[in-house]
Amino acid sequence: MRPAMNIRFKQKYSFFNQKADVVLQYNAAKMKNIRIIEILLAEVAIYLILWLTYDYLATILSLIFCAVCFLILIVSLIVEWVERSKVPRWYFSFLAVSTLAPILAALIFIAINGGELPWLKE
Repeated sequence: MRPAMNIRFKQKYSFFNQKADVVLQYNAAKMKNIRIIEILLAEVAIYLILWLTYDYLATILSLIFCAVCFLILIVSLIVEWVERSKVPRWYFSFLAVSTLAPILAALIFIAINGGELPWLKE
């Protein structure tokens, strides 16, 4: 009696499970685009805080992180081009955003200071 009841339960509620899966897949696809923008804004905010407090250290860290992320992105793209892997697309988007965030924060800081870096004056 127990297995038959289990089969009827699965048949009765399988529609709701399929509908929930479709909704979750739609939300996941929708959120991927939002998450990249959120990551960009969060990284720019962190870099700007660093630029506003320690501009010399921010210059060095921005150059290092930007270069490292850019090189990892280039190597990853070359490897992906040679042989396809199961690396998700958001990985490349994340690396591109991580490359652009320090540059964007530096440009905003330079625009705030009138085109000058204060540590170069000292």
